[in-house]
Amino acid sequence: MRIKDQQLFAVNGLLVCVILAVLIVWEFIGAETVHVKLLEKEIYHTSDGTSIQPFVRVCHSEKSQYFNWTLRVIQGTLLTFGAFLAWETRRIRLEALNDSQRIGLCLYNVVVLSAVGVTLTLLLEDQEVLLYGITSGFLIFGTTTTQLIIFIPKIQAIANKVEVRTVSTVAARNAIRVQPSISAWNNTIDS
Repeated sequence: MRIKDQQLFAVNGLLVCVILAVLIVWEFIGAETVHVKLLEKEIYHTSDGTSIQPFVRVCHSEKSQYFNWTLRVIQGTLLTFGAFLAWETRRIRLEALNDSQRIGLCLYNVVVLSAVGVTLTLLLEDQEVLLYGITSGFLIFGTTTTQLIIFIPKIQAIANKVEVRTVSTVAARNAIRVQPSISAWNNTIDS
């Protein structure tokens, strides 16, 4: 089965359009508004008797959970499509084109961090500061790790000046097919 570039662009373009449509509908139907939430567990008293109560600004909408889960399902579809592409390209013999093992590792990284992140998001819903720190840490760690896994081997290949000979498998097959016909033609000339 061959996947053409146009098919990849079409699938990715379709998914981007679907995400864009969900975000536009979300903005018109249930736009998020900023609410001030007081952190009641953290009240500080000063020496002159005044109380200081910290607060955070939180974006909220009554319908945000529906749109968040819709976007999560779409992103899961993208992950599944990426896993499919990594599986389909696992047997490519050119090392420069075969990123399937590294892509598989990146997918594993994203799935594990996403599962832990979603679980903690649901568990720590009332602790905004801790939730913000953990979510930010997971995002930074996940994206940095993914970029390093994909791009460090490519940078090392450039630094080591690895030269990749790209031989088309079609040309190699045609060369094998042409060889007997040339030798048969030479035999007919000699006789």
